[in-house]
Amino acid sequence: MYIAIEHLSEAHLEDLYQLYQKPWWTQLLLILPRQRRDIPKMLQHSKEIVAFCEPHNNHLVAFSRLLTNYIDHTYIFDLILPATHPKQGRGRKLTTPLLQHPHLLAIEVFSLTYRSEMVKF
Repeated sequence: MYIAIEHLSEAHLEDLYQLYQKPWWTQLLLILPRQRRDIPKMLQHSKEIVAFCEPHNNHLVAFSRLLTNYIDHTYIFDLILPATHPKQGRGRKLTTPLLQHPHLLAIEVFSLTYRSEMVKF
């Protein structure tokens, strides 16, 4: 069982950078690859995050961030999940806290772009 967090510590920043190195879509960022130095600025301009850590060592294992106007629309970005056991509903486990976040209860439209083979992930 993972621990849900909404704020990253300094130690989590390196974990997050390592997570960005794994998903298929990070390989598509050829024009502007995700750099370690860019992560604090990215987080500063993200409205909300939900992440999960291992309970025994506090290492970050899953991450998602979003941009929103807090009125009618929210975009979910960087849905990064452990790929060790795909198609077991881990995406739902990460997005549910986003959808139920107290600041976002009035939002009617959440957008997430993904590849069709990732639907059951």
